[in-house]
Amino acid sequence: MKIKTLFLLISSLFMTACGSQLLKPDDPNSTKTPVVWSTDDTALAVVIPVNNPENPNSEQYQIVTQRPDGSDRQQITEVFPQTVMQLHYIKEQGYLIAGFQLQNGGLRIDRITPNGNAISIIETKTPAMQLCQGQKDSYAQTPLILPSPDGLWLVNLYSQTCNSLTIDFLQAGNLQTVSSYELELEQQMFFTWHPMGYLLIAGSDQTTVWQVDKDHPPLKTTAKYPRCFYPSTRSSAIAADGRHAWFEAGQVKIETGDAKKAFGCQ
Repeated sequence: MKIKTLFLLISSLFMTACGSQLLKPDDPNSTKTPVVWSTDDTALAVVIPVNNPENPNSEQYQIVTQRPDGSDRQQITEVFPQTVMQLHYIKEQGYLIAGFQLQNGGLRIDRITPNGNAISIIETKTPAMQLCQGQKDSYAQTPLILPSPDGLWLVNLYSQTCNSLTIDFLQAGNLQTVSSYELELEQQMFFTWHPMGYLLIAGSDQTTVWQVDKDHPPLKTTAKYPRCFYPSTRSSAIAADGRHAWFEAGQVKIETGDAKKAFGCQ
């Protein structure tokens, strides 16, 4: 199996802990040119590098969609300089989620339609770790938006203060917030949707698990600790049948894989 560089935010497992970062090494994607399957596995969303003749040393990118065989490539965005830290393609509901790393260390996450119309859902000016600057054994969540498996809802996870987690549920269509909860952060947290339509929040102690959805606040459960955290929702680099997709040498590569490692492995 080809070893691929970790793709940070799409794994849903990125937490800042007093200036340190904890990553689960189970996301096969690339940090700069991520590839994800659409929710129905009929297409791919791809971040491709774009040459800049005026400044050959600068990095520029563009998001496109295409079929698995490379046909029907459609330009979704204009060229941009930021690294894409998160990518999901919710084809049936007609949108993509893309998170862009900003030069100041902040992050912007947009909802983008296939015709390129983008709405910013959240933008931070500074890294989350600055919320806990100088504090030991403290935690702050880097903004993360995860579409529900059916694509109808978005969960927005972020910290407003050190050692706190805000959980907002939004309608994907109009981005209206329908519920909002707070959870105290006493350890690093990992996140994944469950195929049954609720969100699991798991502590790094490998025993504590909360269950939350738009109608119910976080509830500590006795459920088994999730067996996996990636894929954290339906659209990811792994298709339902286990195929892995990634970008290499100017093109999308696809290889067969284990369906047991697809979304639902939780």
